[in-house]
Amino acid sequence: MKNMLFALLLASSLGGCQKKEALPDPPAGAVQAPSYWTKFEGLGCCIVIDTLHTNPKALQPGQGGAEDTVAWIAKPDALRMELKAPATPQPNTPSMGIFKIKQDFGPGTHFSVSATFRNPEGRMDGSKPWTVVVVARTGGVADRSDLGRLQLSLRVKSGVHLRVQEGLDAPSADPVPGAAVPDFVPADIVYKEIYLEHKPFTLQLDVNRKSGKGVATLTTATQTVSIPFEMGVFKKDSGDPLTAVGVAMANNLPGETVSVEVTDVMVAKH
Repeated sequence: MKNMLFALLLASSLGGCQKKEALPDPPAGAVQAPSYWTKFEGLGCCIVIDTLHTNPKALQPGQGGAEDTVAWIAKPDALRMELKAPATPQPNTPSMGIFKIKQDFGPGTHFSVSATFRNPEGRMDGSKPWTVVVVARTGGVADRSDLGRLQLSLRVKSGVHLRVQEGLDAPSADPVPGAAVPDFVPADIVYKEIYLEHKPFTLQLDVNRKSGKGVATLTTATQTVSIPFEMGVFKKDSGDPLTAVGVAMANNLPGETVSVEVTDVMVAKH
C-alpha cells in the first residue's frame, strides 16, 4: 500500500497547539459551542478548543484497506487530502480521512460533527462515484469498509447527490429512508459554488441518540440545505457506540485522483 504522508504534516499539522487568545468566528454552518475544534492554518494544525481530553489531541490520519495512494498535504490555511484509486477495481472502496478517535457516542448521547471544505477536484462526468463526507463510525483510525457508519455525503456521479447514509458496514451504508436528496432544489447553484467557483462549504451531522433522530446540513456561500432523518441502526436504545468522528473521502474512479481541502473540523458533545 502506497502511503505518502509528508514530514511537514507529521511535524506540524498533526502535532497541534491550543490557542489561548480570543476565539475566531467559526465557519458558516459549523456546529455551535464546539467541544473540539481543529483549524488548519499556518502550514499546521491548531487545536483551538479541546475539552474532550485533559491534554489536547490532534486528529489522526487513516485510510481504508484498498491499494490506493494517499497524501495529506499541509497548505498555508488548509489540509489537502489526495486519493488516487488503483487502476484495477478493488473489493473495498479506496478511502482516506482524518478522525477523532476513542469517542463513546452510544445510545443516550447527543453530538454533532462538522467540517468546512473547499476546492474539491475530480472527474464530474464519470460512471463511478467519488465522495466527500463527514462521518461518525465504529472502530479506530483505519477507515475500514467493514465498520458501521452514519454519514452525510456529497457524492459526484452523473450529477451531485446529497445523502445521509447509515449501515453496519460500508457496503450496507445505503441512504436513510426519506433522507436522500438526489435532486435538491438549489442543486445548480450549489454545483456552481462548490465545484466551479471552489467556494468553501460546510457539512454538518447532528446525531441525537436520545431521540433517535438527527439533522444533516449542507451550507454553502449562499445556500443552506437541511435533511431531518431517523436512525435505523444507531438508535436511541440500541446499536454500537460510534467511536470515531471526522471527515473522509472515497474514490471509485479507477486510476484517477480526487482531492479536497479541509480548513476546519469541529465536534460538539451536547
